[in-house]
Amino acid sequence: MTTNVTPGYVPADDARFAKTVTRVSWGAIFAGVVIAIAVQLVLGILGTGIGLSLVDPVEGTTPGAAGFGIGAGIYWLITTVIALGAGGYAAARVAACMTASTASSTGSSCGA
Repeated sequence: MTTNVTPGYVPADDARFAKTVTRVSWGAIFAGVVIAIAVQLVLGILGTGIGLSLVDPVEGTTPGAAGFGIGAGIYWLITTVIALGAGGYAAARVAACMTASTASSTGSSCGA
């Protein structure tokens, strides 16, 4: 009968089972998403206030619906880019990453 001799360590000490360094900070990503949603909400309320201030029901001098639709679409695109940029910047700063590539991948994953 053959006896197998081990070098004196348990398999848990093997390098394959060691905890690896995580390159993604999920807490920072979720914080960036929350900040992006908050900024989008605040800018959306601001845009609603600006749009409603253009309507004058007493005099009846209201711009056409086509102008409102185009203006609202452009404003929505601009505020979305601003909100995603703010969320991505916050996520990259909060991630506590050592390299710029890891921070940028964490920040860009907020918009995904």
